[in-house]
Formats: sequence, C-alpha cells, structure tokens
Amino acid sequence: MTEPDELASLFAPSGPPSPALQAAARAVLEGRRRMEELVRQTDDAKKRLAAAETTLINLLGSESRRNIEMAGVLLSPAISQHYRIAPADLDKPGFVAWLLRSGGHDLLKRTVEERAFSHFCRALAASGKTLHPLVTVFVKRTLQTREKG
Repeated sequence: MTEPDELASLFAPSGPPSPALQAAARAVLEGRRRMEELVRQTDDAKKRLAAAETTLINLLGSESRRNIEMAGVLLSPAISQHYRIAPADLDKPGFVAWLLRSGGHDLLKRTVEERAFSHFCRALAASGKTLHPLVTVFVKRTLQTREKG
C-alpha cells in the first residue's frame, strides 16, 4: 500500500463507533475545551494583574511611598531599561557589522522555523522541484477538529 492509501485506510469509516472510541473522542473534546478555558482565564488574570500593578505603582507615587508591606511581602516599584530593534531594521546596512564589532556575535542565531520550512518544502515538492538530500519527509498523525453547523 502507498502512504496515502495507508493513511486513508486508517481513517476509513467501518460501522458505528465503539463505546471506547466515543469515550476517547469525548475526552479529547473535553480536554481541548478545558485547555481553551484555562488559556482564556490566564489571559484575563494577566490583564487584571497588570491593571492592579499599574494602580499600585501610581498610588505609591501619589502618596510619596517607596513601598508597602502586605502579608509579609514588600511591594515596591522598580525601573529597568530594555532595548529592542524593529525586525525590519535588522537587515539595514551596517547594523550586523556594528553588532559584530561591538561583541554581539553570540546574539546572531541561524534558525529556520519548522512549520514555515515544512510549508516551503511542501510547495517545492508539489511543483516538482527537488528537495535537498538532507530534508526528510515523515508522516505525522494529528487530530483535526472542525465545528459542525
């Protein structure tokens, strides 16, 4: 059997689903819904925490206080500087040379994003182009979900 035929045979319907299959599917759906809910709750908690921290910092400043102790924890505002460069500026002439001259050679990383690389190779293969001999093809079994309705 060829690889696509083998995959098709794995997922071909063969009568009504067994109770074990139904239970496994139910567990996956419940697990995914729970994870989505936890992500939403975490995002909400992060927003509430950020707002509370901003309020506390502002109140400490308006009351000319350096800190406050609460429940055995000393809370005080801190200041730190962070530096960044826009991704579009990374390729501007002279930036990489400056980075290397300044000792930042260990900051440069050669990476290839896995999903983008996979899409790139899939497009090359679909157009009949030859892939590099080091590129391997593998079948990854995943579960796809779509809402019905």
